[in-house]
Amino acid sequence: MQQLPKKLLSSMIGRGDHPVDPREFKKILFQATILPIALSLLLSILFVKQVYSVLEENHKVRHSDEVINTATEGIKLIIDSETGFRGYIITNNDVYLGPWIEAQSKFFVLADKIIDLVKDNPIQQKEIREIKTLYAGWNENAEGTIAYRKKFKQPSPDEMITARKAIMDSIRQNFDEFIERERGFRNKRWAEAEQASRDAVVVTLALGIVLGISLAVMSILQLRRLSKNYSEAYSSLAAATDHLEETVALRTHELTLVNKELEAFSYSVSHDLRAPLRGIDGFSQILAEEYSDKLDGEAIKYLGFIRSGVQRMGVLIDDLINLSRLTRAEFRKEDVELSQVASDIIADLKQNEPQRKFEFTNFLPQTVSADPGLLRAALQNLISNAWKYSRTREVSIIELGQIYKDGKVTFYVKDNGVGFDMRFYDKLFQPFQRLHPKEQFDGSGIGLATVGRIIRRHNGSIWGESELGKGSTFYFTLGT
Repeated sequence: MQQLPKKLLSSMIGRGDHPVDPREFKKILFQATILPIALSLLLSILFVKQVYSVLEENHKVRHSDEVINTATEGIKLIIDSETGFRGYIITNNDVYLGPWIEAQSKFFVLADKIIDLVKDNPIQQKEIREIKTLYAGWNENAEGTIAYRKKFKQPSPDEMITARKAIMDSIRQNFDEFIERERGFRNKRWAEAEQASRDAVVVTLALGIVLGISLAVMSILQLRRLSKNYSEAYSSLAAATDHLEETVALRTHELTLVNKELEAFSYSVSHDLRAPLRGIDGFSQILAEEYSDKLDGEAIKYLGFIRSGVQRMGVLIDDLINLSRLTRAEFRKEDVELSQVASDIIADLKQNEPQRKFEFTNFLPQTVSADPGLLRAALQNLISNAWKYSRTREVSIIELGQIYKDGKVTFYVKDNGVGFDMRFYDKLFQPFQRLHPKEQFDGSGIGLATVGRIIRRHNGSIWGESELGKGSTFYFTLGT
């Protein structure tokens, strides 16, 4: 009697009846959990830092606006003072002294407020203090002129008027220089605020891409490692022919454990990938909605790219998990109403796009023997593809039926869509392989790979025939 293979003995003795080292599997799960959390936390910290930077720069811009507006009020008070004063000198009417007195009392309070607003800028503070001094001198001169007017009932000498005008011109010039300088500060701060907004978008986009690529690569590598162990365990089962009963029982137990581990890993990948993706999508939505007035059109467009990429990755995760489950799902064969299943799928598609014009012909048999859930998934993918790739036609034509090829009952799904180049046929049933740009037709490249696995589980075969611009036909058999 042939000895047990060394690999089988190793699995029974060296690793405690497990095809996968538990410590290695825990390490894989640890990496699959910690890496997404760490990357997500890093993204959150940098995102919050960028948001605070944007807010700080916008606060500086608003501060400059407040300084400019307050200085403009000061100029208005200066004008009111001069207007009231001149009105009195010309008319000798006390009613004009009211605006002068009111402006005089308000101006010094306002000047002190401006000094406080620019306390971090010695040059601007010096400018306002000089304006206060000039205005105080002007008021002193004005008081002398008013007293002269009241006493002698005539305007003051020209030299007094000339002195007042020179002071007022200096005040206005100083105010103009003050405001112009503050506008320069404001423009610089606004440019820094815009740059901070762009930086926030670029950092979020870059980190989102890095996070997505890192998690995708990690998941693929880990799945390959587990898949390799799974394949090795399965091969060892076939090799142990002299101990078939014991080997089958042992390997069945091992495959069950691997399936459970794959199920746990799939759940972990699905859960831990979705959490950071939701974070990226949520942060991007907050940035787009609450800071749209501070972001330019280019930034909003980048945020749209982020959210679109996150949503596509979510769909890809779901498709990967579903593809993995197809390999492990329990197979059960029973009578399936094939024709009715196809009609139901078409009805659902038509309900989702009622505006589409289409012709649907169903020559499928009433019943076939197959796994109902798997066969429905295969038909769903084939018919949905026919529906999708014929949407550019004025009328979509989809035909389903059966024929005999090489003495076998063969089913087909035919459409009048855009077709594909048969030179790339070898990529057709491979995961993630697409024959059309995603900008033209959406999808993750998983659909036909899923159909291929389902048909193989039925011991059948599937192939396609097409010509660019002339539609496609997919044939499949279900075996025995």
